Amino acid sequence: MYFLSEAHIYSCRFNFRVAKFYSEASSHLLLKIYLPFYLYEQINYLKLLKFSYDFLLKVSLRKK
Repeated sequence: MYFLSEAHIYSCRFNFRVAKFYSEASSHLLLKIYLPFYLYEQINYLKLLKFSYDFLLKVSLRKK
């Protein structure tokens, strides 16, 4: 279950970074414009992590 804990740690770091980034972005219009693209990129990474975990789980169950 190492993979799950790694995903959890990443999501906690991600939430902290978003909160920090958004507080900094409130004073800069350009960062406000960039924020949705930043979130989209991070969400795609989390989806990739989930897909990889699901794939590894299926492969490990198939071997048993």
